[in-house]
Amino acid sequence: MKKLSILLLCIYLFNISLFSQSEKNDSTISSAPYYVRLNPIGISIEVGKYREKFIQNFEVGKTYGPMDIGLSYGRFSNSDTTTYAQLRTSFCATQIGIFSSELALGAGHVFKSSTPLMFEISTTLMAQVAEHLAIGVIVGSYDFV
Repeated sequence: MKKLSILLLCIYLFNISLFSQSEKNDSTISSAPYYVRLNPIGISIEVGKYREKFIQNFEVGKTYGPMDIGLSYGRFSNSDTTTYAQLRTSFCATQIGIFSSELALGAGHVFKSSTPLMFEISTTLMAQVAEHLAIGVIVGSYDFV
């Protein structure tokens, strides 16, 4: 059971990015003006059951050099109908070979919530595994007001 939990945690932390930072040698220069980012399986470190910890979202946006500005839409739990929309900016901070790191700041609205204002600060560590495909891990924090 412990091995299964660790395996599930590792799978949940993966983030998939499509059509962003697509230049072969330098991911800070994008040849695609628009991007799509998918986070199909994320997990929160909140106390509770696994089905209440899932975070899923997708983001579409435009690339301006090393900066991405996008609109993200997602939900916080499989057992709840709480969804959110967020304006998110990402800045490519470093690039070493196929690896890059991004800093993201976001602000948004949580629908059907007593604390509707949401703020995000996070960092993403990404590996460019194909010309238009990157896989990464996001570590960050959401604050609600």
